[in-house]
Amino acid sequence: MATARALALLAACAAPLAAAEERVYFKPDLLFYASYDRSLDADLARGDRQPLKSKGEEFVEGRFGKALRFAAKAKPFCEYRAKGNVRHDRGTVAFHFKPEWSGAEFIHRFFFFHPGAKNPHGGANSPDSMGVLTMRYRKPDQEIWLWYDDHGGGNNIVRGNIAAWRQGEWHHVAVTWDPEWLRIYFDGVLSGQSRVKGRITDPGATFFVGSSRNGHAPSCGTLDEFCIYGRALSLAEIGILTGKPELRVPRIHTMAATQRLFFRGERRVAFRCVLTGLIDPQKHRLRATLLRKGTAQPVAEATLPAATGQHALAAPRWAEGAYTLRVVLADGQGKKLDERAEPLRVIDGPFDR
Repeated sequence: MATARALALLAACAAPLAAAEERVYFKPDLLFYASYDRSLDADLARGDRQPLKSKGEEFVEGRFGKALRFAAKAKPFCEYRAKGNVRHDRGTVAFHFKPEWSGAEFIHRFFFFHPGAKNPHGGANSPDSMGVLTMRYRKPDQEIWLWYDDHGGGNNIVRGNIAAWRQGEWHHVAVTWDPEWLRIYFDGVLSGQSRVKGRITDPGATFFVGSSRNGHAPSCGTLDEFCIYGRALSLAEIGILTGKPELRVPRIHTMAATQRLFFRGERRVAFRCVLTGLIDPQKHRLRATLLRKGTAQPVAEATLPAATGQHALAAPRWAEGAYTLRVVLADGQGKKLDERAEPLRVIDGPFDR
């Protein structure tokens, strides 16, 4: 009997971790993942898993399993070592969050704070100043900001408005950075982007989750499934992280064609598409067809890899006039999953619309 009870207890303890493992996506690029199902220790980490310091943590029911609540009065914080867990040239921070406030409140809230090395408080020795990577809700703008600071006058900010947020509602938040762009996403939707100027030159040794340094300006809500990736995830990948079933379905999110007769030295029509959902490049395909307006006879058609980016359709039998470019996303059996069509007018010469 004692052995049976021990085995049952072991299985119960292992269950949350197994569930957390099932929620891990894009594992090769994952640097730090804390489900907060059982403890403050990260489930996966390239650097140290355990927090260096913590205070006032409270485990409550989360979006998936348990989660970590950051209450204002307790001034909670979790400080982790940054080495191996954060990249400064590119990356993604993503998590689920349930606020205990509305998006119209005028108060600062910190979600992620990575101070600099030269001035660990971020600026003027003030604990609520910016570090090299900082993610916070800022009054009175009703926005969440990602602040990317090279401490050389190259402050970079991307913002997303959350005025419509309401107390007690779950939302997914993600920010990405790379040498060119900062982007912020709410619930799988791109909410803001800005160009990057400069790069981080003096990153500090630690980062804080759920508040600024030592519990200053806590997020005042429940935070779940905290992830740091070593690259900027795409719109489709962030949609998968939200956990929304509809964002897992393969779709053509956007498609735009250019009226170009010559592409890389050949007569082609170029188009760019953005795919979302769980795309399997080994099974899914794009079927592109160029149709003369008013006819069903294809001028050109091709089967292409299912990938976000620029594609080209060879059109040797082109003539000036109006056309329709139809692109179909299909599965391995040829079943249509989604379709986009766009009119275009081809004219003589290497011309872009």
